[in-house]
Amino acid sequence: MEALHGSREAKWILEEKLTMPQFRVLVLATRRPWPGPDKSGGPGRPGPVTAGGPGPVTAGGLARHLRLTPPTVTGIVDRLHEAGLVVRVRSATDRRVVEVTPTEKGRQLVAEATAAQEERLRRLFSLMAEDDAQALLRGLEGFRAAIPNEGPAEKTEMEGKQ
Repeated sequence: MEALHGSREAKWILEEKLTMPQFRVLVLATRRPWPGPDKSGGPGRPGPVTAGGPGPVTAGGLARHLRLTPPTVTGIVDRLHEAGLVVRVRSATDRRVVEVTPTEKGRQLVAEATAAQEERLRRLFSLMAEDDAQALLRGLEGFRAAIPNEGPAEKTEMEGKQ
């Protein structure tokens, strides 16, 4: 946690008094469509967030994607809305569905934090020996390639009760 609070990209998160889960929801609402290991939504998988790809994300889709309960995501979205970072709109086709769209302020916050994080990573990679940096990149590429083959996640105790 010390490293996060000392980083420049955390400046925007801390100034807005956002928690990491709130920031993660804001990032997901900003970056559509989401890459995912399995678009089918098979057993143990979140599945697609919305049917059409780019566009507003739903609160229910965020809950499934993040594996959080809908009330938890509702609370997160409420706080983001109060901060002026997202707008909530009831779906025109299904009043039970709440669409979450970032405001310009929310998009700007994500863009600035992302740019600062990318700059920090570039700086850190420049401090590494070339062989070490290449080995790390190969390892991360292998890790990323393994994600689609992971298989269904085991249900947590909380998920099993729902």
